Amino acid sequence: MFSLLNYEKDAEVFKALAHPVRIEILKELIIRGACNVTQIVGILGIPQSTVSQHLAKMKSSLFQNPLSQSRILSGLMRRM
Repeated sequence: MFSLLNYEKDAEVFKALAHPVRIEILKELIIRGACNVTQIVGILGIPQSTVSQHLAKMKSSLFQNPLSQSRILSGLMRRM
């Protein structure tokens, strides 16, 4: 059954990934597993404040909807 609410939740996940830095962070988390901010800063070579801001955006949008998250992330991992 069509549910606009489900598509709105999925759209929020895609919005959270709509920045190249967030995609790189997600890619590194998938490849390396759990990382802290300091490790991500070292890997990507960007300021800690930038990493923290992007992680906050990802946390508030991406990780609030586990069903969408798992469906979308599994599709992304197949492409990497």
